[in-house]
Amino acid sequence: MGFGRNSGGKTEKKNDPPLPKKEATIIPCPGITEADDPKVKKYLTRTAALGGGGRSLAEIAEVLFKKCFSKLKMDKNRQRVEDQQMHEWKWRNDHANMRVFSASCQLIVRILSGLYLA
Repeated sequence: MGFGRNSGGKTEKKNDPPLPKKEATIIPCPGITEADDPKVKKYLTRTAALGGGGRSLAEIAEVLFKKCFSKLKMDKNRQRVEDQQMHEWKWRNDHANMRVFSASCQLIVRILSGLYLA
């Protein structure tokens, strides 16, 4: 009948040619767009934020300098708070291309026959 047992006890067809191995194409991560979720376009048109998901400036300023963010002078301390917040973002917004990227993204996507394998 064309079936037999292999050493692992699994049934397999005999005399069938092996399936060709398909190579995955690797591309830079495209982020998410309105094609993935219609809310992405609405979100990006309503916010000017470059990213989000981190602690507030006020919370970071209190932890680092024991002061309100608004009380910090326009100097390196204020910049440190803003830098710290940016490093804590969970996502980054690309307004020019209407995309949102995860800050923990692995930066590449593998595609096999048009399907993302991430």
